[in-house]
Amino acid sequence: MSLVALASYGYVAALLGVAAYQDVKKREIDARNIYALFLPAPFLLALNLGHALYLLNLAYGALFAAVLRMLRVGRADVFAVGSTAFLPPLTGDPLSLPTLSIIINSMLLQLLWVPYQYFRNLGAPCRFEGIKERLTMICVDVEEVRRRPHRYIVAYRRGMDLEHYDPRAALEAIEGLEHVKAFYGFPTLLFLFVGLVMYMATGKNLITLLIT
Repeated sequence: MSLVALASYGYVAALLGVAAYQDVKKREIDARNIYALFLPAPFLLALNLGHALYLLNLAYGALFAAVLRMLRVGRADVFAVGSTAFLPPLTGDPLSLPTLSIIINSMLLQLLWVPYQYFRNLGAPCRFEGIKERLTMICVDVEEVRRRPHRYIVAYRRGMDLEHYDPRAALEAIEGLEHVKAFYGFPTLLFLFVGLVMYMATGKNLITLLIT
């Protein structure tokens, strides 16, 4: 890895680590940290624009960022993914490009939560309607929701718009209850950060590591 590549990866990893910490603690990320992720972009573009794999990674970054935004993923997460498009590939493997590898790593790490969540819900006092709710929601103590409302999206009524979720209305709706079903607000930036560190350590993603 060249000195420029090493410095760019270290810089992005440090800023993403700070943003991930903020995401875990309070789900509020300082926008300056996210915008600062793009500071190395002009230099990296100038140095790598003639390389086919770098251009392919730029395309991956734009594609994934657009898809995530269409899925109403938070802007900080979208910008974080977009910033990885400017990182130079660590290997010549087109299946192990930075953005693709970071996305694959973070998605597989998030999937590990699903079986844990299912088995945790088996003995929970909440009444789940089908396997889908057991896989996507958790049963949580109302006092925990009151202490950390930023971590949970409470299903307090049918057909609610998650994009415009109102925590105050949710707390009012669950007044008097002991337990409630909720979606756990995944700290996506944490998974992206870990996915980036894994890529920096191996130059590959979890899939290409398993098949090679």
